[in-house]
Amino acid sequence: MKRLKVVELIFLSTFLVFSSVPAVSKANANLLTAYPIPEEVCSVKPIPTIPENFTESYLNTTNPHSNIVSPMSAFDEIDDMEAHHPIYVLVAGDEEERQTWRWLGESPVGWKSWEILQIERGDEALVANFGIDIRILGFLEWDSDDSLTSMSSLWYDLESKTSQYLGQVHCGNRWYNYVDAIIGITAQATPDEPNIPGIAPGPAYLDQGRIFAVLKWQVYWMDDNIVQHEFSHLFYADDHWDDCCVMAGHTHSQTWIYEDGLWWVFNDIPCAYTAYSWCDECLTVIDQHKSKYQSDLPILLYWYCPYFNKPMTIYYWYYEDSGKILREVDWGPTQATTR
Repeated sequence: MKRLKVVELIFLSTFLVFSSVPAVSKANANLLTAYPIPEEVCSVKPIPTIPENFTESYLNTTNPHSNIVSPMSAFDEIDDMEAHHPIYVLVAGDEEERQTWRWLGESPVGWKSWEILQIERGDEALVANFGIDIRILGFLEWDSDDSLTSMSSLWYDLESKTSQYLGQVHCGNRWYNYVDAIIGITAQATPDEPNIPGIAPGPAYLDQGRIFAVLKWQVYWMDDNIVQHEFSHLFYADDHWDDCCVMAGHTHSQTWIYEDGLWWVFNDIPCAYTAYSWCDECLTVIDQHKSKYQSDLPILLYWYCPYFNKPMTIYYWYYEDSGKILREVDWGPTQATTR
């Protein structure tokens, strides 16, 4: 009898140990919620530069693939053709987000500028590894339902209020193309899913063309990682626990983090929010789907009028899928085109 009890105790202990390991893979879920983060790290203000007498260890989370010299230079990339597997997005800010001002150095930054800043910072590693370029077509005002208290309910709210834009051609200030995805940015409290910075569709919703994601900004050094994590889901990458990766949920104990300033952390941070590389499995999955949103609409490279006294305009169009350039001569009522 005593031996049976010992066996039972060993079995129970083993079950508790293994049941405490998170089952992170959510491949069959309709919506994939991001890993929760310690709330206290979000209220920390940065030290602008590393003090000369600073002797403690820190993790440098500056994106190794970035060509951005300073945070402000990220704004210059909004109309750059950084790579040739684009995903064209409309960014929808809810009323709480639209009222939010954040500080970048000593300057206040409005919501649209912050979205540009973090999205352009967030696609650097996607560009380098897969040629995936996030292109912002424009901005929407999304009035989120204030009674909703979870990121998942906000996802469905975003879908119901913006689905008419998805798949339609949108003419923005910088790009003209089909809308591949709607990215909602919320600053609304979500106490039912606290400290969740993002939510994206699972494979079933992706296959149905329900390409919506909701992001909630946390802290400067983490926001670009949230972008690359959530956009990786849009290319079928799944969450997992092992192997350091943009999609990994295991944590690392961090003290200080440096990224355009020195940040006090002293917390366990999910690997996804400090990583800029993907494990072999995620690399394969994203690489297989990197052309999912490839468009056949041409991009207007430039145009000019060669004569002051003749109604003639010359346009140069770039077909990204084939790499060909179309030269179009517009004489007014008649046109001529050449490859």
